[in-house]
Amino acid sequence: MNQLQTLRMRAWSGLPIASLGVPILHWLAAMLMAVLLTACGGGGGDSSSTTPPLQGVSDALVTFTVIDTLGQPVAGATLRSARATALTNAQGRADVSVPAGSEQVIAVEKDGFAEQVKVITLSAGTTASSLQAILIAREVPLTIAANQAGGSVIGKLGVKLSLPPAALVTSSGAAVTGPVDFTMTPVDVTQLDIGAFPGLFEGMPTGAARSLIISYGTAELVPRQSGQKLQLAAGKSAEIELPMYVATHQDGSTAKAGDNVALWSLNAATGLWTHEGEGTVVRSAGSPTGLALRATITHFSWWNVDATSGRASVNLTVNVPGETLPPGTVANVEGRVVAGAGPTWAATTTATPGVAVTLVVPAGSTTQLSARIELSDRVCAGTVNVSPPAGSAVNATINATCAVVPVPRILRPGALSATNSQRDISIQMLIDGPRADLVEVFVNPGGTAIRIAQFNAAIQVQPFFTAFWNSLPFAEGTYSVFARATRAGISRDSAPVQIVVDRTPPTLASITPAPDSDVSQATTFTLDFSEPVNPLPFALTDAVKLAVTPLGAAAPVDVPVLVVLDASGLQLTVQPQAALPLGAVSLTWGGLQDAAANAVAGTVTAIFAVERMTALLVVPQRNSDLDPALAIDASGRLVVAWAETDGNVRVGVREGGAFTLFGAPAGNPVNSRATFGMVLDPSDRPVLALRRDDNSLVVRRFEAGAWQDLGPAFSGLSGIRQLRLLVDAAGRPVLAFQRGFFVEVHRFEAASSSWVSLGVPTAVIGGAIDTRFDMALMPNGDPVLALVQGFFGSNAEQLRVARHNGSTWVALGGVLDSTPNATQQFGRPNIAGGLNGPWLHYVKTGGVLRLLRFDGSGWEINEVPRPAGATTLQNPNALGLLNDDPVIAFNDFSLGGFVTRFSGGRFEALIPTRGRASSMALAIRGGQVLLGEEDSCCNLIVKRVLFP
Repeated sequence: MNQLQTLRMRAWSGLPIASLGVPILHWLAAMLMAVLLTACGGGGGDSSSTTPPLQGVSDALVTFTVIDTLGQPVAGATLRSARATALTNAQGRADVSVPAGSEQVIAVEKDGFAEQVKVITLSAGTTASSLQAILIAREVPLTIAANQAGGSVIGKLGVKLSLPPAALVTSSGAAVTGPVDFTMTPVDVTQLDIGAFPGLFEGMPTGAARSLIISYGTAELVPRQSGQKLQLAAGKSAEIELPMYVATHQDGSTAKAGDNVALWSLNAATGLWTHEGEGTVVRSAGSPTGLALRATITHFSWWNVDATSGRASVNLTVNVPGETLPPGTVANVEGRVVAGAGPTWAATTTATPGVAVTLVVPAGSTTQLSARIELSDRVCAGTVNVSPPAGSAVNATINATCAVVPVPRILRPGALSATNSQRDISIQMLIDGPRADLVEVFVNPGGTAIRIAQFNAAIQVQPFFTAFWNSLPFAEGTYSVFARATRAGISRDSAPVQIVVDRTPPTLASITPAPDSDVSQATTFTLDFSEPVNPLPFALTDAVKLAVTPLGAAAPVDVPVLVVLDASGLQLTVQPQAALPLGAVSLTWGGLQDAAANAVAGTVTAIFAVERMTALLVVPQRNSDLDPALAIDASGRLVVAWAETDGNVRVGVREGGAFTLFGAPAGNPVNSRATFGMVLDPSDRPVLALRRDDNSLVVRRFEAGAWQDLGPAFSGLSGIRQLRLLVDAAGRPVLAFQRGFFVEVHRFEAASSSWVSLGVPTAVIGGAIDTRFDMALMPNGDPVLALVQGFFGSNAEQLRVARHNGSTWVALGGVLDSTPNATQQFGRPNIAGGLNGPWLHYVKTGGVLRLLRFDGSGWEINEVPRPAGATTLQNPNALGLLNDDPVIAFNDFSLGGFVTRFSGGRFEALIPTRGRASSMALAIRGGQVLLGEEDSCCNLIVKRVLFP
């Protein structure tokens, strides 16, 4: 019997058709474009044979029928076998002698059509058979203006060719100049056009035996000048892009840009495909799947994107129970993969009813075998599914049943399809039973049916038909499409297929969080749409992107995300799967579309800011009259000192989500107007200064599991609320406090276990009385003080800075700022010891908000940017150094707190703290910045502030 003639493969897993945006149901149409091998003879009509069969050689007379992809006969096509050449008649038929007993190749050519190669194997002794060949019309030629300059052309569905300069020569090798034309004709291996696939679906892999191949798409590439074919010059190559009609690999994974897929070229002499390396999958706007294979070629022919497949054998028997068949009846048998992942496969052969025939099918998938017998008054058909393992042989039987009346079926599009009218819808039909006289296609918008196509089936030579519906003139809505077959005046309609015409794009209905909000890795973005959306033909992560443009950078960085579309298709959630670098976040969803392939319109991008401030903990029940103290140890842990409402001061380190206290409460109960300070020494031991209820001041260090006093207590400190405690690099505590009207400074000397006075700055630098102050240590350990000084009997104030030089206090500049009376007032100043001089930050009534640096001879003044809408800048405020860059925190009565950094000679954007604070404290170490704020309920809230 005739052996298997490999036809084609296609994706079964739901590709969108030309203008349809919904998944396509599995369908039978493509298998019917098979190469039909039958045992019956056929009339030659007025066909002519230029080379008669050789005498004494076993030949068979094969009746060829040549049609186009719409099922119309092609007259004047040339057929060439090893024995003869013939031209088809008006019905597209011609008789050609073909040697029997071996695999033979027949070339089919016709101007205006892509070259076709058919392979047939006739059993020894066969005298007659038939074969059908399908030609696809070549696309309109595209022109490169000058071969000597090179160039590119892009054709149908994104097929592309790029040439370097002087790439083409004539068939004799002569140089070519001037314009050259290219016809680039792709074949959709997922539709009925697959019948135009040339040669076998078999190839010769590099270094391996002949194998089945399965296709993602193929195209014919032909260069010409003045009608003459051209070729690539020696040493020249061209770059091509072949559209991929299948977006799933054989292993079930989704094809994506960057994947490698095998590239094959057609050997027209054998009908087999030759493996020629690999290409790389790239994005392609014109491709039906959005993907194409980019590769380099060194000659022109049919080129194919394919993968190889394992083989198995099926011994198939076709029976027609209860029917008496005419002698010589032959069943046309076709196979196609109906279950499995990725590109699939289909083939055809012929079988004598009741006699087993062996077919080779792909292993590891489910193949549906279909048999069809066409008789003069009826058609008999049946199917069976097989799933043989690789290398195995299984038996299968098809019991065909017969139908007398033509039965039309719409194979494609599938049920509940949709279109946006950008392309005509391809409606593909199969007519079961005897041949119809007339085939029509109707669209029913709910009233009178409108005929959109008709075919005179008397000249059709196959049982399938393809019509095209231009839905653009039709209003949006749901339409029933059905086919009608008529024979001898009797008509039958197919089951209708519902097609939704939808030209209205989906839009975003809502998004949370709101754009311009602060977000982090923990944020879940939720988007609601006006109608169901999908990402086809891509994955959700291709259609929805989250990216961050880091601060100071120009290019965005993609962030991996988990994207989930709910069952309704209306709600999309996006969750970052990695930490977000500081910067601007963009969430885009422009790759989504509705079922009709209308891309999402309107807002398709939302911009957010990466959250720069995160609350770490809340310390409740604080004494609101006392400012907290923060520090960071070498392990990055937070150490906090605070006063509770019972008057006790406590010091604790944050371990996980809770505090571990350093011993018992650090000191006797204090009254509500007491004050304290806490720092860490170089060994990360807490050092606490505490003014107690008896107006004494004691400094303690936590060591050996208990609080130990450092030297004697200071006494007689009634009426003060200010003190500052620091520890220098040598581990010596430095204490500043106000006694009476002046600030005095002391340093603890461990050798003598005593406090040594560093004097009273006001006595040296001048001034009447000290009202508010702050202290910092320079890198060498020298203390520096910022002082707000007043005058007896006056509300005027002056701001000064003094530094201890190891022996005495010296003024750093004169009066830095002043107020004339009670209409203005300074807040408490903040000072920090920078590497190149101290930094000073202060607030003054009237909206003055400044940052100053002493450069050795004078003060550089920088005005801190005020937030929009600020009404009353006030205490509290705070100052710290991050890698010698000042970080300042300040508060506005109406807007709340803000943090900023001064770096590179400018202030960075203000970071809102989202709180209105009555006190602020900063702790900075090892790149970590912590801010403590007291809210209106007396709770201490500690937040981490992120800086790039």
